[in-house]
Amino acid sequence: MFYGLSNLTGNVPEFGSKLTDGREMFYSCSGLNGTFPPKLSDSLTNGYEMFYGCSNLTGNVPELPDSLENGQKMFSGCSGLTGTTPTMPSSLTSYAGMFYNTQVTNNEST
Repeated sequence: MFYGLSNLTGNVPEFGSKLTDGREMFYSCSGLNGTFPPKLSDSLTNGYEMFYGCSNLTGNVPELPDSLENGQKMFSGCSGLTGTTPTMPSSLTSYAGMFYNTQVTNNEST
């Protein structure tokens, strides 16, 4: 949707409840310089590389929806993110590299 738009700035918007496929939605949008909403869409199943390379996003990782199945490389390269990993949904089957090159730490309770 916004793949590679490095001049896109601001916060990540709140998503409607009907968004199911966020694959590469903000891939390499390095100009995004705000924060995430508290939670992503309740219907999101595919977050593959959704925020890959959004290096200027800051703050905590949002709560992940219970419907999420693919989180592979979802936040990879988001080096400004901090905090702990959110609770991983039981539906999550693919998550390789989900938090690669971030400042996010492992939440011991997950």
